[in-house]
Amino acid sequence: MESIRYAQIDPNGLCNAGCWFCPVAYKGNPTEYVNQMSPEEFRNIIQQIDYYKGDVVSPEFNGIYTSHYNESLLYRYFEEMLETLREFKLGTVILTNGTPLTPDKVEIINKYQDVVWGLCINAPIWSDEELFAKRTNMNKSLFQKLKINVSYAYVNLKNKNLLSIQVNGHDKDSGALKGPKFPDITETELEEQVAAAKALFPNANVFKQPHLIDRVGLVDEYISSSPFVHPEKKVVGCMGKRDTEWIHVNAKSELFLCCNDYEMEHKYANLKEISLKEAWESQKRQEVLQNSWNTICKSCTSAIYE
Repeated sequence: MESIRYAQIDPNGLCNAGCWFCPVAYKGNPTEYVNQMSPEEFRNIIQQIDYYKGDVVSPEFNGIYTSHYNESLLYRYFEEMLETLREFKLGTVILTNGTPLTPDKVEIINKYQDVVWGLCINAPIWSDEELFAKRTNMNKSLFQKLKINVSYAYVNLKNKNLLSIQVNGHDKDSGALKGPKFPDITETELEEQVAAAKALFPNANVFKQPHLIDRVGLVDEYISSSPFVHPEKKVVGCMGKRDTEWIHVNAKSELFLCCNDYEMEHKYANLKEISLKEAWESQKRQEVLQNSWNTICKSCTSAIYE
Protein backbone atom coordinates (compact mmCIF):
# COMPACT_ATOMS: atom_id res chain seq x y z
CA MET A 1 0.00 0.00 0.00
CA GLU A 2 1.15 3.53 -0.71
CA SER A 3 2.62 5.54 2.17
CA ILE A 4 2.45 9.21 3.14
CA ARG A 5 5.46 11.18 1.92
CA TYR A 6 4.15 14.75 2.16
CA ALA A 7 1.78 16.76 4.35
CA GLN A 8 -0.02 20.05 3.95
CA ILE A 9 -1.16 21.16 7.40
CA ASP A 10 -3.04 24.44 7.66
CA PRO A 11 -3.15 25.61 11.28
CA ASN A 12 -4.68 28.97 10.34
CA GLY A 13 -7.71 29.11 8.05
CA LEU A 14 -7.56 32.75 6.98
CA CYS A 15 -5.82 34.82 4.33
CA ASN A 16 -5.70 38.63 4.58
CA ALA A 17 -5.29 39.04 0.81
CA GLY A 18 -7.47 38.36 -2.22
CA CYS A 19 -5.17 38.10 -5.22
CA TRP A 20 -6.98 38.23 -8.56
CA PHE A 21 -6.01 34.64 -9.51
CA CYS A 22 -7.16 33.10 -6.19
CA PRO A 23 -10.66 31.95 -5.10
CA VAL A 24 -10.26 33.92 -1.85
CA ALA A 25 -10.75 37.11 -3.89
CA TYR A 26 -14.24 36.08 -4.98
CA LYS A 27 -15.49 33.56 -2.41
CA GLY A 28 -13.59 34.43 0.75
CA ASN A 29 -12.05 31.76 2.95
CA PRO A 30 -14.60 29.03 3.81
CA THR A 31 -16.21 30.42 6.97
CA GLU A 32 -16.31 27.08 8.79
CA TYR A 33 -12.52 26.86 8.71
CA VAL A 34 -11.56 30.43 9.61
CA ASN A 35 -10.11 29.38 12.94
CA GLN A 36 -6.77 28.59 14.56
CA MET A 37 -5.53 25.15 15.45
CA SER A 38 -4.37 24.90 19.07
CA PRO A 39 -0.70 24.04 19.70
CA GLU A 40 -1.87 20.74 21.22
CA GLU A 41 -3.83 19.83 18.09
CA PHE A 42 -0.85 20.66 15.89
CA ARG A 43 1.48 18.60 18.06
CA ASN A 44 -0.93 15.66 17.95
CA ILE A 45 -0.75 15.59 14.15
CA ILE A 46 3.03 15.85 14.03
CA GLN A 47 3.43 13.25 16.77
CA GLN A 48 1.26 10.83 14.80
CA ILE A 49 3.28 11.42 11.64
CA ASP A 50 6.43 10.63 13.60
CA TYR A 51 4.90 7.57 15.30
CA TYR A 52 3.77 5.99 12.03
CA LYS A 53 7.05 6.46 10.15
CA GLY A 54 7.93 3.14 8.58
CA ASP A 55 4.25 2.15 8.62
CA VAL A 56 1.71 4.34 6.77
CA VAL A 57 4.21 7.21 6.76
CA SER A 58 7.33 6.92 4.62
CA PRO A 59 10.61 6.76 6.57
CA GLU A 60 11.78 9.54 4.24
CA PHE A 61 9.07 11.98 5.40
CA ASN A 62 10.92 15.09 6.60
CA GLY A 63 8.76 18.21 6.41
CA ILE A 64 5.39 19.90 5.96
CA TYR A 65 3.74 22.70 4.02
CA THR A 66 1.37 25.13 5.78
CA SER A 67 -0.77 26.81 3.15
CA HIS A 68 -4.23 26.11 1.74
CA TYR A 69 -5.38 29.54 0.51
CA ASN A 70 -4.32 30.93 3.86
CA GLU A 71 -1.61 33.17 5.33
CA SER A 72 0.67 31.04 7.48
CA LEU A 73 2.20 33.99 9.36
CA LEU A 74 -1.23 34.90 10.77
CA TYR A 75 -1.07 31.75 12.89
CA ARG A 76 -0.86 33.06 16.46
CA TYR A 77 1.12 30.01 17.59
CA PHE A 78 3.75 30.36 14.87
CA GLU A 79 6.72 29.91 17.22
CA GLU A 80 5.10 26.97 19.01
CA MET A 81 4.59 25.35 15.60
CA LEU A 82 8.30 25.67 14.80
CA GLU A 83 9.21 24.36 18.25
CA THR A 84 7.10 21.24 17.63
CA LEU A 85 8.72 20.71 14.25
CA ARG A 86 12.14 21.02 15.89
CA GLU A 87 11.17 18.45 18.53
CA PHE A 88 10.33 15.91 15.82
CA LYS A 89 13.20 16.94 13.52
CA LEU A 90 10.97 18.14 10.69
CA GLY A 91 11.20 21.24 8.52
CA THR A 92 8.96 23.60 6.59
CA VAL A 93 9.00 26.28 3.91
CA ILE A 94 7.09 29.43 4.89
CA LEU A 95 4.87 30.82 2.14
CA THR A 96 3.57 34.33 2.83
CA ASN A 97 2.26 37.42 1.06
CA GLY A 98 4.76 39.37 3.16
CA THR A 99 2.44 41.81 4.93
CA PRO A 100 2.53 39.88 8.26
CA LEU A 101 6.31 39.31 8.00
CA THR A 102 7.06 41.65 10.89
CA PRO A 103 10.55 42.01 12.40
CA ASP A 104 9.57 39.78 15.32
CA LYS A 105 8.60 37.01 12.87
CA VAL A 106 11.98 37.39 11.16
CA GLU A 107 13.72 37.00 14.52
CA ILE A 108 11.69 33.86 15.24
CA ILE A 109 12.77 32.47 11.86
CA ASN A 110 16.38 33.28 12.76
CA LYS A 111 15.90 31.33 15.99
CA TYR A 112 14.67 28.26 14.09
CA GLN A 113 17.07 28.09 11.16
CA ASP A 114 17.24 24.32 11.57
CA VAL A 115 13.48 24.11 10.97
CA VAL A 116 12.77 26.81 8.37
CA TRP A 117 14.06 25.62 5.01
CA GLY A 118 12.84 28.62 3.05
CA LEU A 119 10.89 31.86 3.22
CA CYS A 120 9.01 32.52 -0.02
CA ILE A 121 7.19 35.83 -0.54
CA ASN A 122 4.24 35.47 -2.92
CA ALA A 123 3.33 38.95 -4.14
CA PRO A 124 2.29 39.95 -7.68
CA ILE A 125 3.09 43.68 -7.53
CA TRP A 126 6.24 45.58 -6.50
CA SER A 127 5.99 48.82 -8.47
CA ASP A 128 3.25 50.98 -6.90
CA GLU A 129 0.53 50.94 -4.28
CA GLU A 130 -2.45 51.52 -6.58
CA LEU A 131 -1.68 48.51 -8.76
CA PHE A 132 -0.85 46.47 -5.66
CA ALA A 133 -4.31 47.22 -4.22
CA LYS A 134 -5.99 46.33 -7.53
CA ARG A 135 -4.25 42.98 -7.95
CA THR A 136 -4.37 41.82 -4.31
CA ASN A 137 -7.63 43.37 -3.03
CA MET A 138 -5.68 44.72 -0.05
CA ASN A 139 -5.54 48.27 1.27
CA LYS A 140 -2.92 50.21 -0.65
CA SER A 141 -1.26 51.22 2.64
CA LEU A 142 -0.12 47.60 3.00
CA PHE A 143 2.15 48.02 -0.01
CA GLN A 144 4.59 50.08 2.04
CA LYS A 145 4.30 47.57 4.87
CA LEU A 146 5.17 44.78 2.45
CA LYS A 147 8.31 46.57 1.25
CA ILE A 148 9.39 47.50 4.79
CA ASN A 149 8.90 43.95 6.05
CA VAL A 150 10.72 42.28 3.18
CA SER A 151 13.51 44.86 3.40
CA TYR A 152 13.98 43.99 7.07
CA ALA A 153 14.12 40.27 6.26
CA TYR A 154 16.49 40.93 3.35
CA VAL A 155 18.94 42.69 5.66
CA ASN A 156 18.45 40.77 8.92
CA LEU A 157 17.93 37.12 8.03
CA LYS A 158 20.95 35.24 9.32
CA ASN A 159 20.65 32.78 6.46
CA LYS A 160 20.28 34.98 3.37
CA ASN A 161 19.64 31.94 1.19
CA LEU A 162 16.24 31.38 2.82
CA LEU A 163 14.60 34.34 1.10
CA SER A 164 12.93 34.04 -2.29
CA ILE A 165 10.34 36.22 -4.00
CA GLN A 166 7.75 34.64 -6.28
CA VAL A 167 5.94 37.09 -8.57
CA ASN A 168 2.66 35.58 -9.75
CA GLY A 169 1.00 36.79 -12.91
CA HIS A 170 0.08 36.18 -16.53
CA ASP A 171 2.21 36.51 -19.66
CA LYS A 172 3.01 34.73 -22.94
CA ASP A 173 4.34 31.73 -21.00
CA SER A 174 1.11 31.24 -19.06
CA GLY A 175 -0.84 28.10 -19.77
CA ALA A 176 -4.25 29.33 -18.66
CA LEU A 177 -6.48 31.23 -21.06
CA LYS A 178 -7.93 34.66 -20.34
CA GLY A 179 -11.49 34.43 -19.03
CA PRO A 180 -14.26 36.97 -19.78
CA LYS A 181 -13.42 38.91 -16.58
CA PHE A 182 -9.64 38.78 -17.01
CA PRO A 183 -8.16 41.93 -15.44
CA ASP A 184 -6.36 44.68 -17.35
CA ILE A 185 -2.99 42.95 -17.34
CA THR A 186 -0.64 43.61 -20.23
CA GLU A 187 1.74 40.98 -21.60
CA THR A 188 4.66 42.90 -20.09
CA GLU A 189 3.28 43.47 -16.56
CA LEU A 190 4.73 40.28 -15.09
CA GLU A 191 8.24 40.98 -16.40
CA GLU A 192 7.96 44.56 -15.17
CA GLN A 193 7.04 43.41 -11.67
CA VAL A 194 9.88 40.88 -11.59
CA ALA A 195 12.25 43.69 -12.58
CA ALA A 196 10.80 45.94 -9.86
CA ALA A 197 11.34 43.25 -7.21
CA LYS A 198 14.89 42.63 -8.41
CA ALA A 199 15.64 46.34 -8.22
CA LEU A 200 14.47 46.40 -4.60
CA PHE A 201 16.23 43.17 -3.60
CA PRO A 202 19.10 42.61 -6.05
CA ASN A 203 20.67 39.68 -4.22
CA ALA A 204 17.45 37.77 -3.51
CA ASN A 205 16.15 34.87 -5.56
CA VAL A 206 13.37 36.63 -7.52
CA PHE A 207 11.43 34.58 -10.06
CA LYS A 208 8.18 34.74 -11.99
CA GLN A 209 5.31 32.26 -11.70
CA PRO A 210 3.08 32.57 -14.78
CA HIS A 211 1.62 29.06 -14.63
CA LEU A 212 -1.67 29.84 -12.93
CA ILE A 213 -4.61 27.41 -12.91
CA ASP A 214 -8.34 27.97 -12.52
CA ARG A 215 -8.60 25.80 -9.39
CA VAL A 216 -10.97 23.23 -10.96
CA GLY A 217 -13.00 26.04 -12.49
CA LEU A 218 -13.41 28.22 -9.40
CA VAL A 219 -11.78 31.23 -11.09
CA ASP A 220 -12.46 30.36 -14.74
CA GLU A 221 -14.14 33.72 -15.33
CA TYR A 222 -10.68 35.24 -14.84
CA ILE A 223 -8.36 32.47 -16.10
CA SER A 224 -9.33 29.11 -17.53
CA SER A 225 -7.47 25.81 -17.69
CA SER A 226 -10.17 24.20 -19.86
CA PRO A 227 -7.85 23.15 -22.73
CA PHE A 228 -5.97 20.90 -20.31
CA VAL A 229 -8.90 19.02 -18.79
CA HIS A 230 -11.07 16.28 -20.30
CA PRO A 231 -14.20 15.82 -18.18
CA GLU A 232 -15.59 13.28 -20.62
CA LYS A 233 -12.78 10.83 -19.78
CA LYS A 234 -12.46 8.54 -16.76
CA VAL A 235 -10.08 9.75 -14.04
CA VAL A 236 -7.90 7.07 -12.43
CA GLY A 237 -5.36 9.11 -10.45
CA CYS A 238 -3.41 12.31 -9.86
CA MET A 239 -0.15 13.41 -11.50
CA GLY A 240 0.78 15.21 -8.28
CA LYS A 241 0.12 11.99 -6.31
CA ARG A 242 -2.13 13.95 -3.96
CA ASP A 243 -4.27 10.83 -3.70
CA THR A 244 -1.47 8.36 -2.87
CA GLU A 245 1.40 10.22 -1.16
CA TRP A 246 -0.09 13.32 0.51
CA ILE A 247 -2.23 14.17 3.48
CA HIS A 248 -4.03 17.53 3.71
CA VAL A 249 -5.20 18.71 7.13
CA ASN A 250 -7.35 21.78 7.75
CA ALA A 251 -7.48 24.02 10.83
CA LYS A 252 -10.05 21.70 12.43
CA SER A 253 -7.71 18.67 12.17
CA GLU A 254 -9.82 17.18 9.36
CA LEU A 255 -8.21 15.22 6.54
CA PHE A 256 -9.45 16.27 3.11
CA LEU A 257 -8.70 15.54 -0.53
CA CYS A 258 -6.11 17.99 -1.87
CA CYS A 259 -4.98 21.55 -2.56
CA ASN A 260 -7.71 22.07 -5.18
CA ASP A 261 -10.46 21.04 -2.75
CA TYR A 262 -11.03 24.69 -1.86
CA GLU A 263 -14.17 24.21 0.23
CA MET A 264 -12.66 21.07 1.84
CA GLU A 265 -15.79 19.14 0.91
CA HIS A 266 -14.03 15.82 0.31
CA LYS A 267 -13.20 14.92 3.93
CA TYR A 268 -12.55 11.43 5.27
CA ALA A 269 -11.46 11.73 8.93
CA ASN A 270 -10.67 13.97 11.88
CA LEU A 271 -7.32 13.36 13.58
CA LYS A 272 -8.77 14.45 16.92
CA GLU A 273 -11.06 11.41 16.73
CA ILE A 274 -9.12 8.59 15.06
CA SER A 275 -5.48 7.80 14.34
CA LEU A 276 -3.66 8.70 11.17
CA LYS A 277 -3.18 5.01 10.40
CA GLU A 278 -6.90 4.29 10.78
CA ALA A 279 -7.77 7.25 8.59
CA TRP A 280 -5.28 6.40 5.84
CA GLU A 281 -6.36 2.76 5.66
CA SER A 282 -10.08 3.48 6.01
CA GLN A 283 -12.85 2.54 3.63
CA LYS A 284 -14.07 6.13 3.95
CA ARG A 285 -10.85 7.42 2.36
CA GLN A 286 -11.27 5.04 -0.57
CA GLU A 287 -14.88 6.17 -1.00
CA VAL A 288 -13.82 9.82 -1.00
CA LEU A 289 -11.15 9.11 -3.62
CA GLN A 290 -13.55 7.25 -5.88
CA ASN A 291 -16.15 10.00 -5.56
CA SER A 292 -13.60 12.72 -6.28
CA TRP A 293 -12.44 11.00 -9.47
CA ASN A 294 -16.04 11.22 -10.70
CA THR A 295 -16.49 14.86 -9.63
CA ILE A 296 -13.82 17.43 -8.72
CA CYS A 297 -10.91 15.62 -10.41
CA LYS A 298 -12.62 15.72 -13.80
CA SER A 299 -11.94 19.49 -13.88
CA CYS A 300 -8.36 19.30 -12.63
CA THR A 301 -5.20 19.83 -14.65
CA SER A 302 -3.46 17.11 -12.59
CA ALA A 303 -5.93 14.36 -13.50
CA ILE A 304 -4.62 11.08 -14.89
CA TYR A 305 -7.05 9.60 -17.40
CA GLU A 306 -7.63 5.96 -18.22
